[in-house]
Amino acid sequence: LSTGSKPNNLQIFFSEKGRLSNYFAGVFYPILVCAHLAVPAAITLVLDGNPLCSILALSVFVIESLKIVSYVHVNYWCRCAREEKLEASKKADMTRSDVSSPEMASLYPGTLTLSNLYYFMCAPTLCYELKFPNKFSAMVAVFFVSAFFHEYLVSVPLHMFRLWAYYGMMAQIPLSFVTDYIVKGGRAGNVIVWLSLILGQPLAILMYVHDWYVMHQGTAEVPPTN
Repeated sequence: LSTGSKPNNLQIFFSEKGRLSNYFAGVFYPILVCAHLAVPAAITLVLDGNPLCSILALSVFVIESLKIVSYVHVNYWCRCAREEKLEASKKADMTRSDVSSPEMASLYPGTLTLSNLYYFMCAPTLCYELKFPNKFSAMVAVFFVSAFFHEYLVSVPLHMFRLWAYYGMMAQIPLSFVTDYIVKGGRAGNVIVWLSLILGQPLAILMYVHDWYVMHQGTAEVPPTN
C-alpha cells in the first residue's frame, strides 16, 4: 500500500504525536490526500491500461485516502478533548500527573503507536472511530463524497467523463427525503429503495458500457436497403 510506505506513515505519526504543529498538519494533510488521489488519476489517464486493473488500483488509493482522513480527524478530536481536560485541571489545582491517569492514557495518546497505525491501514474498515453526527448536512456530505469517488473509480479508468455514477449517487438525497418524509418508510419505502438499487445502478453501468463501446468501436454501419 502506498500510504503504508514508511515516509508517509511516519509524517502522519509524528504529526499526531504533536511533534508537528496543528497549522503544519492543516496544510500537510489536504496536500497529501489531494496528491494521493490526483497522481494515480493522472498516470491512469496518460497510460492506456486495462480498465479493470485501473479500477482496482484506484480503489486502493481511495481506501487509503479515506483512512487517512478518518485517522487524522479522530486523533484531532481526542487531542482537543485532552487539552480541555488539562485546562480544567489547572483551574482545579490538579497536577498533570493526576490528569494523565492510567485510564486516560489507555485511550489517548496511548493509541498513538506505529503498530496501531499500520493495523488500521490494513484493517477492513474505513472508520478509525464510530462517531459521526446524524444531521442532514452530514448525510449530504456523505452522498457527495460517495458520488465523487464512484465517478473517480469509473470515469478515470475508462478515460471518459459522463457523470452517470455521480448523478446516480446524488439522486439518493431527494430519494431519501421521499422515503423518510413522504411515504414515511414502511413497505412503500422499501420498494422504492430496492427499485433504485435493482434498476438505477445497473442502468448507470450499462450507460457507461454503451458509451465506452461506442468510443472504442464506433457505431455500427447499417447496409443500405434496396
